[in-house]
Amino acid sequence: ADYAKSLLDLDILPEQERAELAAFNDTAEPFDLQADMDSRFCAQAARTPEAPAVIDAAGAAVSYADFDAQVEAVSQWLRGQGVERGQYVCVCFERSPLMLACIFAVLRLGAVYVPLAPGMPAERLRPVLEDLGSCAVVCDARFAGLFRQCGQQVLTPAPEVMHAALAGHGPNPARPLAPTAPAYVIFTSGSTGRPKGVLVEHASVANRLLWMQSRFAIGQGDVVLQKTTVAFDVSVWELFWWSWQGASLALLEPGAEKNPALIAQAIETRCVTVLHFVQSMLRAFLDYLEAYPAAARKLHTLRYLFTSGEALPRELVARWNALTAAEQLHAELHNLYGPTEATVDVSWQPCLQTPPHAVPIGRPVSNTRMYVLDERKRPLPLGVTGEIYISGVQVAKGYVNRPDLTAQR
Repeated sequence: ADYAKSLLDLDILPEQERAELAAFNDTAEPFDLQADMDSRFCAQAARTPEAPAVIDAAGAAVSYADFDAQVEAVSQWLRGQGVERGQYVCVCFERSPLMLACIFAVLRLGAVYVPLAPGMPAERLRPVLEDLGSCAVVCDARFAGLFRQCGQQVLTPAPEVMHAALAGHGPNPARPLAPTAPAYVIFTSGSTGRPKGVLVEHASVANRLLWMQSRFAIGQGDVVLQKTTVAFDVSVWELFWWSWQGASLALLEPGAEKNPALIAQAIETRCVTVLHFVQSMLRAFLDYLEAYPAAARKLHTLRYLFTSGEALPRELVARWNALTAAEQLHAELHNLYGPTEATVDVSWQPCLQTPPHAVPIGRPVSNTRMYVLDERKRPLPLGVTGEIYISGVQVAKGYVNRPDLTAQR
């Protein structure tokens, strides 16, 4: 009919598949994305002031009201040290109540938290700090020397700052942030080149956590185990999801995230209901539970196990489902997928039954759309290999001070 037309210009997608793809991306949900992260926590603290909020590595619990007061004390201390609204604030601590209070306090000030892993070598730290430009550094005194070596001004709060008397220091004036205000910057691993700082807005985090609550509702009595390094984006939902819902956060002892026996013990003693593993650590955890069957009984409180960060092998799903069936555990396994550039996770696949073949990455989360496109950015038929493209509210604001790369991506 048109012998001059290129084959590449032919639309080969059948109408039925076009309709299936449209249904696949029909993810609209009327979430309220207007409130910033600290406002949501403050509202929850007002609703459940006496409920346990944070459980430290020794098992001591702090109520919502007391944790809110700790965050306020740290935020006022940071403000007194010159930290300003909108400023990048690097946070570098081992996992601890002070680390948590500092992250929440940075958000309360309207600043942007930038989590950095303790022990980061100077050669990797320098390009990170160069990309950030002007920033503040809040860290444990043990890490101060490294940041000073890189030419930074360093703030090292003692744990006592969380318990400073607030008499005469009224609460920070209410200064709600726009939903498009930046909340955090997380740097990619740099495994394929120079690390890139991904800047994520409050509304993007809100969508991610409200979707999670809509599918896996938690509340008072639930306990999330915080064991992911805060420099890794999975930590975002561990750090904040609980605080909007009246649940609790248990802080795993630093280093224990590499020890299956200590993780199992923490699940039992803290009554953990929500847990995350990358697949390589899930394999080690399953190896331990299968070698010591009695340890599996420590998981009786667990409701949800999430995996992400690496492809989940079918064999691990089969092993987990066999274990939970044998021990009569009620812990659902769910596979999540997503890049740091799209606010942690963008798709979800329940693994309540072992799939016949490879474990899929599932369907898009709320208010997010995913496409498999060809090199000309056109939808491909089902089963044809292409590139994944992501759109929606969770797509990050961009890379910090990398406009060329932001435009490309």
